[in-house]
Amino acid sequence: MTIEEFDRHFEHYVSGSLTSESSAALRESLADPRWQRRWRELSDLDGMLAGEFGVKASAAENADDVSDIKDARRPRRSVRRGEFSGNRQHSTFGWPLAAAAILMLALAGLYYLRPAAPVAPALATLEESSGNVALLGSDSTQSAHAGLSLSEQNGLQTAVGSHATLRFADGTRITLSGDAQTRLWLHAPGESTAPHGKWMTLDTGSIDASVAPQPAGMPMRIHTPNTAVKIVGTQFRLSAAPASARLDVREGRVEMQRLSDGKAVDVNGGYFAIASADADLVAQPIAPVSTVAVVPQPTPAKPITRPLFNGKDLAGWTVSRGQWKVENGIIIGHGRRGDRARIASVESFDNIEMTCKLRVTGTKLAELQVGGYRYFYQLSWETPGTWKDVKLTLRGKEYHATLDGKELRIERGGDDDEVPVGLISFYTTENGTLEIKDAQITELKK
Repeated sequence: MTIEEFDRHFEHYVSGSLTSESSAALRESLADPRWQRRWRELSDLDGMLAGEFGVKASAAENADDVSDIKDARRPRRSVRRGEFSGNRQHSTFGWPLAAAAILMLALAGLYYLRPAAPVAPALATLEESSGNVALLGSDSTQSAHAGLSLSEQNGLQTAVGSHATLRFADGTRITLSGDAQTRLWLHAPGESTAPHGKWMTLDTGSIDASVAPQPAGMPMRIHTPNTAVKIVGTQFRLSAAPASARLDVREGRVEMQRLSDGKAVDVNGGYFAIASADADLVAQPIAPVSTVAVVPQPTPAKPITRPLFNGKDLAGWTVSRGQWKVENGIIIGHGRRGDRARIASVESFDNIEMTCKLRVTGTKLAELQVGGYRYFYQLSWETPGTWKDVKLTLRGKEYHATLDGKELRIERGGDDDEVPVGLISFYTTENGTLEIKDAQITELKK
């Protein structure tokens, strides 16, 4: 309840217009000593006005007894006639209305003259943030960014994959991890106004802390749902879940206490402890990182790929039929009238993959030959003048070929035992023209 709402309920009480709903709200608020003090202030003012204007102060005379607020309307006070001197006889209702008006003005004066609410001092600064980070208040949530100050009753929340680092004036740093959603609150211990150390609550998630040496008798304390941790100065990681918590201490010493039974353990640097209902609360050494040497595996050698033609001339090739030339890196062969066109490699290949693009005009047929004319693949075009992709794989005496991804059938040609089996030849028919481009050879592992 705000002070404006409380004063409004009091006005209704004084004027006799208090409803059942307002009466219930007023009764509930008076359980708080703060509102009891406000009631006494307003009652004293009401009594002062009653004495000045001759109004009997009945229910407000005993301001200390504020628990008996009835749901029924409060009886109106009556004014004793003739009590005020003057030439005019005053009306029974005139002065109570005037008194109520003056009371409302006085209440307004109390509102504007009341001391401003104290501003909570800043405890920490949001030094760094990345991802989805939120600043939490008692009744609000807003997006947080570096440079924001956090005071008591403020919280900080990071989503999965987000990080935030709080920095305190003494150099202490606390980083909210991005492994899971993490929520951390800053607060003072209860209503105490005595000097105290840093107090925090880690609802869920993980934090990494580097705590500067704290003043004597004022350790930093962090509570999780089932654990209380006390730190004097150290480096550690604390993870919290609803029923358990884990503390890993890198340097220094931290006390960890299980709230369910009060058992506590000191955790030194290089040790960890887990607090849960079904495990012993003991400090255990953190397993060292394995020092076994990792033997680097050799990087597989990349397959060697090279051009099948040099793109300038026909060096490394033998023309056995027709006319052949090189134009703009494209090898062109033409079968003259009464003659065919054929070109063969000088080099014999083994364990390779050959890829190229072929196009024919003036005919619909061409051939890819292996080992002279020992084996061949017939290539056909439904539409001459289009480029087709050819792939040939040679592994010893095993052959495999495709045309635009479709399997080609290998056919037996003439016996040519004197020709090495790894020679590659291109062939087209009489009056046909065959073009070859983008031809490459890739060596395969044996």
